[in-house]
Amino acid sequence: MADITVCDFCNVPNPQWSYPCRDFVAPDGVSRSVGNWLACNHCMSLIEGRNKARLLSLAVDAYLLDHPEDILDVNSIREFAEEVHRLFFANITGNPTPTEVPFARA
Repeated sequence: MADITVCDFCNVPNPQWSYPCRDFVAPDGVSRSVGNWLACNHCMSLIEGRNKARLLSLAVDAYLLDHPEDILDVNSIREFAEEVHRLFFANITGNPTPTEVPFARA
């Protein structure tokens, strides 16, 4: 089974953009962000438009879809995600480039 890549913001499969980014330590002091961040077309447009509030909402919603048991801790999740996004924006090192789309066989 092939690995499926997802948008690092909203978890949509097969993101179309890759943002070069310096590595950084997440706010929990344990997790690390290593390498490029992937974004779908929608999230890329939010990043480029600096619509950080909408990007954060999408990320929190995507997390809660995968982890509904954490709904009662939504404020902490939002704060953590907001700090990670702040670090992402502070560590972008260049313009986004298209990702390689896997070749679909007929």
